[in-house]
Amino acid sequence: MDLLKGLSFIKLLHEFNYIVGALSQNIFWNRSYFAGTCGDASLNLIKQYIQ
Repeated sequence: MDLLKGLSFIKLLHEFNYIVGALSQNIFWNRSYFAGTCGDASLNLIKQYIQ
């Protein structure tokens, strides 16, 4: 997970360099998680969308 966060952060820095200020406040990444729903979409439909 750390590798994913690191690589995505580098990409974000290149595209949105104004987020550097968020680093000094330690608010960019935290140890939380996301849970969401997809309504009544089938698992196959969700996999297709992701791919």
